[in-house]
Amino acid sequence: MIDQNPRFYVGAGKTWIMLGERTYEQVSQSRLALLAPGVRFVEAKVQNIGLSDRTVSLGSESLKWDFLVIALGADLNPASVPGLAEAAHTFYTVEGAQRLKLALERFSGGEVAILIPKVPFKCPPAPYEAALLLHQAFERRGIGSKARLSIHTVEGTPMATAGPEMGQYIKGELAESPLIRSPQESQVKPPAKRSTGRDIAFWKPAPTAH
Repeated sequence: MIDQNPRFYVGAGKTWIMLGERTYEQVSQSRLALLAPGVRFVEAKVQNIGLSDRTVSLGSESLKWDFLVIALGADLNPASVPGLAEAAHTFYTVEGAQRLKLALERFSGGEVAILIPKVPFKCPPAPYEAALLLHQAFERRGIGSKARLSIHTVEGTPMATAGPEMGQYIKGELAESPLIRSPQESQVKPPAKRSTGRDIAFWKPAPTAH
């Protein structure tokens, strides 16, 4: 098994990190510890896959293969929306969730805008899950009346990939919370806190496929 990251973590755990309910260490585990005996783990970045000679180049070494299973994934691309990375937080990375946790600890009221500027994106339920979890967290902290959450999205229906029934269900859940869905603007202006900035902004950019 080849991976750049020596630790595996559960993606859903990033919202727990964001809320301060878990640490990275609590939602992750060494990949080596998870593998069956006899499976070798190589911490490296794949540079090239040779189809003719059946090799995987890792830069420092090459590995031969008889059968190859590829799980390339995707990287986040905040540059797809001008100003996004400078103006907003994200919980879609561990580092981003850790920084967002600190911002939320300082938050005592104002507007929180959750942005979905492009589709498709990783984990379609996550922005809506985050909104509902934040609403609950603000209520527990006694600042629910001082906090306003808004979801700005280009989606016609939430979680359209799961079908219209799921989209209507999500809309119903949001209707019971003080959340406002509104169109997503195409540019972020950090100094003025306009278009998306508000007091705290989250983003979920489109991925860059490997």
